Amino acid sequence: MPALGSVHRGTMSFRDQTNEIGRFDYYYDAITALSIGGFLTQNGAFTAATVALVLGENAQNIWTGDVTTVSNALPDNPAAQRESKLLVQYQDTTTEKPYTLTIPSINYDLLHFMTGAGDNVAFLEADGATDEILAWVTAFEALCSPPDAPTHNVAVIGMRFVGRNT
Repeated sequence: MPALGSVHRGTMSFRDQTNEIGRFDYYYDAITALSIGGFLTQNGAFTAATVALVLGENAQNIWTGDVTTVSNALPDNPAAQRESKLLVQYQDTTTEKPYTLTIPSINYDLLHFMTGAGDNVAFLEADGATDEILAWVTAFEALCSPPDAPTHNVAVIGMRFVGRNT
């Protein structure tokens, strides 16, 4: 049973080359009349940074109060597959509670793999992360919060390339 209270969640969906949809959810603090401008700016930056990471077609973006169908087109690149995912590990910066999300149809060419670390992807500049990954981490940490603590901040603590069909 879900906890009582409000949850502020956004969802991004991406269509792969075989017309399958992959999605991930992200969470943020409550939006108020005073914070809507900042939220829209941060959410726009986060969306742009995420779109820059994937081969799939951005199909739909949802945030509480707004559902926007962005496209029904198929991506041109046959490598755009929802099963090619970037697993993002992050934590609540207050409690250090861990969370994950997966971004579908990731552009493999934008990933710099850590030497000797299997499928682990660099997400820090010092480790050789790509500009697109750095932009995504910056946008994610500026906008998002843990799903169960909307007033807390989050920090990315790991990234890994995975193949999953859900």
